[in-house]
Amino acid sequence: MAFLSRRLKLGLGDVEKRGLLLAAGIDTNLFEFGLCGFANSASSMPPVEDGAGDQPLRDWFADAGILICRPAPDKPGAMGVAMKGGHNAEHHNHNDVGSFVIVLAGKTPLLDPGGETYTARTFSSRRYVSGVLNSWGHPVPRVAGQLQRTGRSAAAKVLKTEFTDQADTLVLDLRAAYDVKGLRKLQRTFVYSRAGQGSLTVTDEVEFDAPQTFGTALITYSKWSRTAGGGLLAGSGPAAVGVELAAEGGKLKITAEEIEEDCHGHQPTRLGIDLAEPVTKAAITVKIGPVAAGAGD
Repeated sequence: MAFLSRRLKLGLGDVEKRGLLLAAGIDTNLFEFGLCGFANSASSMPPVEDGAGDQPLRDWFADAGILICRPAPDKPGAMGVAMKGGHNAEHHNHNDVGSFVIVLAGKTPLLDPGGETYTARTFSSRRYVSGVLNSWGHPVPRVAGQLQRTGRSAAAKVLKTEFTDQADTLVLDLRAAYDVKGLRKLQRTFVYSRAGQGSLTVTDEVEFDAPQTFGTALITYSKWSRTAGGGLLAGSGPAAVGVELAAEGGKLKITAEEIEEDCHGHQPTRLGIDLAEPVTKAAITVKIGPVAAGAGD
């Protein structure tokens, strides 16, 4: 963060002072001592020239399956998103193939909650008992009652990418992340639109050999509520987002549950969005976009 602040002129003075060892003292930890003791780009590289740090509309990391989408330069306050395919044997892995994060007004009203406070369990064979390290605590599907499995083979297959100034599309095949017999299709389509103040539409299409339960979820640290039209609100003030829900093949039910894990002093809420009855073929669409300031208060 110190390096990025100086490189991109973010103005995080205290962070730069600590992180670049300008304030190092006898309590400096081993990592900081290494930065101070050996020449490196963080301590020597100058700030970029004005304008050189402007961010592009998107960053696509094909090997990792990560897409970061930003609003147009003339809409700096609009909604941005990040989403991932990847696999479930990554460094410090979470079972989170298909996860995403919504960013608005400097907040993340809908998110991937990140790591838990480390305990012996975190780095043991019981790691994925954790409700935030397994896929229960991520905005991804639950298929036939099953969470995602762990391992390198539990990977998203990128079926399509289409990037334009108006919208970015990412289509993923998620079947390999679930150990479910008779799962013919599990396709997640992300469409990020730069129209207005931005929106993200997430559509999950599923097909089974025989009827099975199916649903998805949203995760939040923010306060939330239901709307009269059957949707959701999450966040508050300028960071409030509205969620429109639609389903093909069945009716939806929403179940809220606090995830009882210590996420550095906080507990996220899982908003389960499930089909009320088992299905052989169905689709759930979640459309997320900003609402008027104060609508989430």
